[in-house]
Amino acid sequence: MYVQLDGSYLERTRAKANEEAISSVGEEEGKNQLMYPELKDEVSSFEIEENKISVSFSNELGYFSMEIPISLEDLEQIMSLTIKKLNKIKSLLESLK
Repeated sequence: MYVQLDGSYLERTRAKANEEAISSVGEEEGKNQLMYPELKDEVSSFEIEENKISVSFSNELGYFSMEIPISLEDLEQIMSLTIKKLNKIKSLLESLK
């Protein structure tokens, strides 16, 4: 995983993000955490390759990129589920004609 954080945004929002963490997970666990549940992100790239899924996105906090290793069997399962969903949509659209 690659993470590039915007230090100025982090400093401006540190106190509020820490309050959010404490209210979400409790004082003991949240006292050293920062939570940003309201950040909107924008996916800048998404790729499915033979042995991995790569996704990159950015928001006010910074830029994030990760590669998720995936087996061929898992990829086949993802594709199978996707095809089933697309077939349902296709049937629905055909019924609206």
